[in-house]
Amino acid sequence: MYDDELNFTPQLLSPEYVKKHGVRYDENIMYCWDDETTPLYDKDPELGGKLFTGLLYDCFYDSDMISWYEHYTDGYGDGEYVCFYDNGVVSTYCIMEGYGFVGKLYKWHKNGRLKAYDEKDDHNRYIKTIHWDEDGNITYLSENGSCIINKEY
Repeated sequence: MYDDELNFTPQLLSPEYVKKHGVRYDENIMYCWDDETTPLYDKDPELGGKLFTGLLYDCFYDSDMISWYEHYTDGYGDGEYVCFYDNGVVSTYCIMEGYGFVGKLYKWHKNGRLKAYDEKDDHNRYIKTIHWDEDGNITYLSENGSCIINKEY
């Protein structure tokens, strides 16, 4: 079931590339209002801040290991968004456009097994959602708005 979509392995940027070409997120430099629909600025707009364009990343606390990276254009996500667990396993991968993902979103458990798969159509409507437990058993399945399996509640 959905083998092509579920066997996806993202092609990731190397940590060296991200650090060399990206900007590390710093709450004193980057500015937003904690609302994902608000664009990201390089500093407070009232202080001359400009909409952020580029590769943004952050590291785990007290570490130089990258915790996530995302591409931005004019203050909004525009391209790959990748999150990692502290063991280096990818936790989330999607393509952002504006303030939401487009197409397919993948989430993995810390053990590397697929945790969730979401797919949207060209009109940004969810057409497929699947969740798995850490052992690989489906706990939730929805297609075109109809719940088929729900073992999560």
